[in-house]
Amino acid sequence: MCKMRFMEANSHMPVNDQSLNTRISARLLDNALSLCASAVALLARRGERYSFQSAEELKPAVVSVATALEVIVKAKIADSGWRQVFLYSSKVTEEEALAGSAKTIGLPAGVKKLKALFGIELPAQSITVIERLSNIRNKIVHYHLSIDEKQCAILIAEGISEFVDLYKNYIFESFYEEKDRTSDIGKELKNVSEYITVRGNILKMRIELLDKPVTYHFSECPECLQGLFVLDQDIAHCLLCENRIPIKEVAEAHCENNGAPIPCGQCENGWMALHDKVNDLDCWQCVSCGHYINKPQIWITDFKPDVYSVDSVRPEYRKPESH
Repeated sequence: MCKMRFMEANSHMPVNDQSLNTRISARLLDNALSLCASAVALLARRGERYSFQSAEELKPAVVSVATALEVIVKAKIADSGWRQVFLYSSKVTEEEALAGSAKTIGLPAGVKKLKALFGIELPAQSITVIERLSNIRNKIVHYHLSIDEKQCAILIAEGISEFVDLYKNYIFESFYEEKDRTSDIGKELKNVSEYITVRGNILKMRIELLDKPVTYHFSECPECLQGLFVLDQDIAHCLLCENRIPIKEVAEAHCENNGAPIPCGQCENGWMALHDKVNDLDCWQCVSCGHYINKPQIWITDFKPDVYSVDSVRPEYRKPESH
């Protein structure tokens, strides 16, 4: 939480409507993050060696993440006006609002208010996931639900992924957060196959529209072992685990003969590593875009002519050279 929001949220002095908006929205956000964190901690145990979790052990995490989604939506709504999150809003007093003794709106109403108040129209897939989790939570809490542990884990992973997107897209900047409080989730769940699959599939579609490194150097993140790097100026940023690697450092690590990297003339923020010498000419490759200067003959004859980065191990990182 940013310092101003923290001070307002914990102040006991009389407040106006604007600061009450801040206090209530900040409390709701903290609650949502706490609920999500409990779901993350429980799901993370699946990644531990020799660990097994039954559906009954995982069901509380389904309830937690479903509730976290509802509460983070309310946190956003409360920031526009604290009465917006309460049923019979005109009758709710400030004391009741702060004490938590007044009834709040449900998730379907919350999704509608996001659109009405902010113009935020959640993707159809996100609404499907949120509604499904809400319905399953209701069954788990009030009735009985037969579900296996694999299905439970997938549901939790879907909910956490949606929570991360809601926070990053609609909370982080508008709430002036000092740091991204979801940034460690990818690291915590990097060994949980259900989360890697769910989140990875979403991110793979997104990076197609983003600038990304195309050489084998970034085909796999050393932190989470996924190939989900995009370029943030001169930084390679893993969208799954938030690992950030300076392009220049990678070039420095791959320079032969104690060479120093040089800026790439082909891409805006790339750096070239010194690989070899041919006929006393230095041979360079950009570790980001794969551009070569003085490509050694062996690299041309030993590989297909359409391979842009000769060291690429994944087909999607092989780009045809421009002629």
